[in-house]
Amino acid sequence: MTFPATAETDIIYTESPTSTLYYEESSDVDTYTTLFRRLNVAAAHASKSRALVQDALKETR
Repeated sequence: MTFPATAETDIIYTESPTSTLYYEESSDVDTYTTLFRRLNVAAAHASKSRALVQDALKETR
C-alpha cells in the first residue's frame, strides 16, 4: 500500500488462509515491490488472461 502523504511509509500487506502480515521495513517493501513489478511485466494481457480462464472453465464442464 502506498500512501499519498510523505509522512506515511509504504507497507506490504499479505494474507494466507491462516494469517495476515504487514511488512513495513523498507528492505521488505522494496523486495515485494520489485517482485510485484516483475509479475506485472510477465503477466498476460487482460484479454488473453480472460480467454485462458474461459478455456479452463470449458474443460471442466
